[in-house]
Amino acid sequence: MHKPQPKQTRYRNPKILKACHHPDNVCLVQLPGCQGSPTVPAHSNASDDGKGGSQKADDCFVAIACQHCHDILDGRKHYGGKTELDVLAKLWYHDRAIKRSIRRLIDLEVIK
Repeated sequence: MHKPQPKQTRYRNPKILKACHHPDNVCLVQLPGCQGSPTVPAHSNASDDGKGGSQKADDCFVAIACQHCHDILDGRKHYGGKTELDVLAKLWYHDRAIKRSIRRLIDLEVIK
């Protein structure tokens, strides 16, 4: 019999979110039309990363993004069409940016 996963405590870290606004940052998503800076935190939209309903994903799954790329990732602007390839491309860009952001947060000494 399948047992449901226990509810996890949400991981919140204001230092990570503040570091995403660092003036020396550039967008790490880099979708077509990227503005580069200023940057904002773009939380993952994957349920595996803690996203659910109106709940944001955990702060450890955040990408440093310009507002243009953030709007595309969150569906406020469209990237390409609605094909499966377009959806997968968006996920790929976001996952790559999360990895790059982790490296940047280490460089800024926000995480160790």
